[in-house]
Amino acid sequence: MLSISETEKKILKSFREKISSNDAGAHNNLSVVYYNKGMIDDAIEMLQKALEIDPKFILARNNLETILKKTGYYENILITYEDKLKKEPENIDVRLQLANIYKNIGKYIQAIEQYRKIETITPNNAETYIWSGYCYKNLGMYSEALREFEKAIELNVCDDKLFTNTGETYYNIGLLDKAIESFKKAIEINPKNSDAHYLLSFVYGEKGNLEKAKEESSIAADLNPSYIKGEANLQIEQAGSKTYKEALEAGEQILQTTPDSFLSHFNVGIGFRNKGLFNEALKEFVIALKNSPNSSMVYTQIGEIYLLLGKFDEAISNYKAAIKLAPHSPKANNDIGVAYHQLGNVNKAIDYYNRAIDIDKEYILSYSNLGIAYAHQKDMEKSEKYFMNAIDINPIFLDSYLNYAILLIEKEDYDKAEKFITKTLNLKENYPYAYNILGVIYLKRKDIKNAIQSFSKVLSLDPSIIDAKYNLGFAYSQVGDFEKSLKIMQEAMKLSPYYSSYQYKLGIDFYADKLDILVPNILKTKEENIELNAKEENNLIENLFKTDKVIKENKREKEKEIEIKAEIENIDTLVKADNMDQAFNQMLTLLHNNSKNTDVILIAADLYRLKGLYGESLEFYNKVLEKEPNNKKAVANSTKIYIDKGDLNRAENIILSFLKEFPEDEDANLLLGKICLEKEEFDNAINYFNNVIDKNANNYESYYNIGLAYLALNKIDKATLSIEKSLKIKPDDPKVNLNMGILKYLTSNYDDAIKFFNKSLNIQPNNIKALYSLSEVYISDNKYDKAKEIYEKLIDLKPANIEYWYEYGKILYNLEDQDKAFNAFNTIIDIDKNYPLSYYALGYIYAEKNTIEKAIEMWIKAEALAKNNKELQENIQHNLKVARDWITIITKGI
Repeated sequence: MLSISETEKKILKSFREKISSNDAGAHNNLSVVYYNKGMIDDAIEMLQKALEIDPKFILARNNLETILKKTGYYENILITYEDKLKKEPENIDVRLQLANIYKNIGKYIQAIEQYRKIETITPNNAETYIWSGYCYKNLGMYSEALREFEKAIELNVCDDKLFTNTGETYYNIGLLDKAIESFKKAIEINPKNSDAHYLLSFVYGEKGNLEKAKEESSIAADLNPSYIKGEANLQIEQAGSKTYKEALEAGEQILQTTPDSFLSHFNVGIGFRNKGLFNEALKEFVIALKNSPNSSMVYTQIGEIYLLLGKFDEAISNYKAAIKLAPHSPKANNDIGVAYHQLGNVNKAIDYYNRAIDIDKEYILSYSNLGIAYAHQKDMEKSEKYFMNAIDINPIFLDSYLNYAILLIEKEDYDKAEKFITKTLNLKENYPYAYNILGVIYLKRKDIKNAIQSFSKVLSLDPSIIDAKYNLGFAYSQVGDFEKSLKIMQEAMKLSPYYSSYQYKLGIDFYADKLDILVPNILKTKEENIELNAKEENNLIENLFKTDKVIKENKREKEKEIEIKAEIENIDTLVKADNMDQAFNQMLTLLHNNSKNTDVILIAADLYRLKGLYGESLEFYNKVLEKEPNNKKAVANSTKIYIDKGDLNRAENIILSFLKEFPEDEDANLLLGKICLEKEEFDNAINYFNNVIDKNANNYESYYNIGLAYLALNKIDKATLSIEKSLKIKPDDPKVNLNMGILKYLTSNYDDAIKFFNKSLNIQPNNIKALYSLSEVYISDNKYDKAKEIYEKLIDLKPANIEYWYEYGKILYNLEDQDKAFNAFNTIIDIDKNYPLSYYALGYIYAEKNTIEKAIEMWIKAEALAKNNKELQENIQHNLKVARDWITIITKGI
């Protein structure tokens, strides 16, 4: 912000007299001028006046929020209200104020926790439902947001902001008609709600109704001219799916902005979860939990991810941790029920579903899940009762219809089943699971043509639904097309050896598309296979697949492949954790049992290479190359071995031979550049790396290696520029950060050097080179205490390294800790009694202690061992002369 004179302030303050007292926009604009000039109090006053004129003025409200956050206003009063609440924990007004402050500074999880506590005390407080819904929406937890908004609506709240937020949330999950309905309600309450008009225009545009979209957009622009220039203040996440790569990049972008923030990791986790990227979500939630170990919401999300990954025991453990912190959570209780259900413990599942309903009488997911549980217990009457309860509570919950239709198929009431599955499809037109059930109904009626159409529709919508693939194969067998039937069934068998015609859908989330928990109509323990359950299906399999023995052999091979893959992944994990010995032992066992498997041979070769056993490693790589001459991994890694051995010509010949077959291969060109780098052919290396960049401008390794080449040529500015480009593409690469630190160190920019070394170590805490480089900076900057800590870690990693002990002793000596320095130098002698520098250093310590005879003894030993170090010999001889002269002086006396 600018610093301005008192005269300029007076002139600016005079502007308030010149604007219309009823013009909210003018007051808002003047506040922005005041804020940019550093006149914070005046800016706040103008915005408050703008909101007095027009309480619905969104832009002014947002500007006021921004100023209050940036000036720390909220942070200051936050402490006050937290203290008040400790003294008055039953004071609802104080708790509400604290929740609102958390909301206003973006601490949504803390805000939700406070709002939920208020809800348990005063369940008819509509404001808490509105704002907790708002917080959930901002976290991307749309199902939870809608539950809160719907509770407020049930209390007959007539608030246009409520319906605008509800509409926006419906839009984000793709329920466009519900979004339109909500936005229209908001406009009915307040026709001047520009946000509702603007967002409604988006929905109409999405549905292809361009005339209405233009009409609503025009109204929004008339009400709020800022829409003409930019986007809505409340930007909607567009409905639709991102690719895996796009989702990961979006997550990385958030984390780069605030890498250590609990909320950043939680938000990224929710984003991954909503996109079905469960492993990535789990990593983020685990980090979030480390930052906030008492958050019930994080435990709940981790439990849900484990549930979706099929790790039911881990799911139960995390949900129970959530319940311990927040006992009134219907979701946690319901989802524990789902986990027990999947484990085959239906009685426990029923217990937890009932607990969820005890907490929330309208928790629809638990009613539907109870219907499935009683179906599994063959209590059809109770099952039907709970499915109907779910439908009565919320007629738009489509899985209640789907599950009830399955029950009706079990009861052989196909007409009624079709009626309910049709209702499901009316609610969601392209719902693949519903089409699979519809196909089963046709199959049961022997209406094969419509059955084939239905199953084909399922697979066009979602090819991963194995039940539909099996069903389609069976349907083709019924019309005598056994060739097509065989092909489809074999494809299904490759994906899963287990078959059920249809599965119930257990509920854990009301709206999310990617959170499917399926359970077979006939529940087995998880160790049991689900067998084909109809005579004609058994006959089909008997005809299609030669013998049971073949099926079992195929199954065993598939299982073995999965086991090998898991073992290799485990070995990779051990290597990344620097646990080489355990990784090597596991590899030997795996190799003994799978000596002909290419992937196993490659992992063996990799480990031998990492241990420096190049002969054995090359032997294994050559085995692979005999079977697959152009196996890229074997070619690349055998090349790296010859580079490590210093046989650069051999390495170059291998990679040039590969490039004859694959001249455009990016990795091979990159490797050739690295060979030139090792051969100190820096200009050639730079040319090869630039060739790679021409093919792929985002190849960070090429920029990084160009930087190394320029560093070797002592062109520090060009080296820095290249490493900066590499960092921009790959900001979390440890080696890139390390070398940027080295460049900063070489230019005496110690603060930046420390920053980059620390970033490298945050990613790779035991990186020896980064630790050593960081210690060098601290020593150069006379920060011996910090250098001491680094060397203690280096010694912990490599306790037999005498150079580390020597440098550590020198640092202790400079810190005037002679006793510890003395011990450090003596430790070197214990490791290697022929290391001259240890005696040389001990000589100085004895000299300082005025034990000159011992000093001379140490230097004589050092001299005898330092025959090949001329400089050290000269220093020792100088010290001996001075010491002996001093003894002469002392012995002469006065």
